[in-house]
Order: sequence, then structure tokens, then C-alpha cells
Amino acid sequence: MSSKILKKEKNSIAEQPFFYYFEIIRGFMATNVSMKDRIKALRKELKLSQNEFGKRIYISQSLVTEIEAGNSKINNRLIQLIVSQYNVNKEWLLTGKGGKFTMPPPDFKKERLLTVFNELDDMLQDYLLLQSKELLKIQKKKMRK
Repeated sequence: MSSKILKKEKNSIAEQPFFYYFEIIRGFMATNVSMKDRIKALRKELKLSQNEFGKRIYISQSLVTEIEAGNSKINNRLIQLIVSQYNVNKEWLLTGKGGKFTMPPPDFKKERLLTVFNELDDMLQDYLLLQSKELLKIQKKKMRK
């Protein structure tokens, strides 16, 4: 009688669609990605170097490297800094479940532009402003067409 039950179970498993098992495996793999991997993926999605990522959460580039390599523990303070600085969903950071961001991720383009602009001398700043205005005119013309 037990062989009949086994045969019945095997048949029911075999009858399940492939996608059913694919979703189970995919869910398992998504939750098994470690926090270090999620931090690295987050940094890359934000297009930040390890140095830039670390500066914004008050840690060194070498510590970011150690975290991403899995050689350094991630404490609660660091988790909270990542969550607040980068608008990250804490549950996603800890477990991989849920959406990645609590609100759209920050855009650091303006900050980078201002940093570069401030490093230019006055003459080059004036030139950059003139060129920016010309680019804006070109963009407006294209939008009218």
C-alpha cells in the first residue's frame, strides 16, 4: 500500500507545471542572497564608487570593500545609516523581501555637478554656465519639433 502512495505522490509532483517549481526555486535563491550582496547591488544601482557610498554613511572605502567581501559584520548603526541615506527598505536590506526603496532613490547628479563646478576657477565657471544655457536652448528647440 505504501508503494501505491509513493506512486501517487510522484505522479502529482510530475503533474505540477514547471513554472510552479521555478517560482519556488527563484524565491529561495532571492532570500539566500546575503546582505553584503544586496549592499553591493545597491551601491552599483546608485552608480556610486565604494568611496562615495562610504562617505555618505560615514565609513571608509576600505570598510565598504570589507563589507562587500563578507569580511566585516554589518551592525545596526550601519544598517540604519544605509536605510536613511539611500531611502532603502529595511526589510529588503535585511532579508531581500519587499521593495528595495521606500521612495525613489536619491539622484546624486546635481551634487556631483556642484562639486565639479565649485572646483573650477571663476572663468571656467562662467564658461560652463554659458554652455549650459546654450544646451538648454538646443533642448527647447528639439522639444518644440
